[in-house]
Amino acid sequence: MQQQKSHNFWNSLPDGARVLGLDIGATTIGVAVGALTTGVATGLQTIRRTSIKADAAALNKIILDYDIKGLVIGWPINMDGTEGR
Repeated sequence: MQQQKSHNFWNSLPDGARVLGLDIGATTIGVAVGALTTGVATGLQTIRRTSIKADAAALNKIILDYDIKGLVIGWPINMDGTEGR
């Protein structure tokens, strides 16, 4: 089922779309940007969490600056396509 959901997600994005990957922790948010054309995500920055309002503003700025078309939140996929921990 998970594979079908991911297939639908990726197919719903426009060609060349950039995707924002978020690793949300209690004190930081790890941010990576990936492109459909390469299939590779690159770490962008770590946001130190202060408040929901500040966190949302920081993420919104990244979304606008990088023309993000999709979000992947806490979805660890291994290089072989299996789901990570």
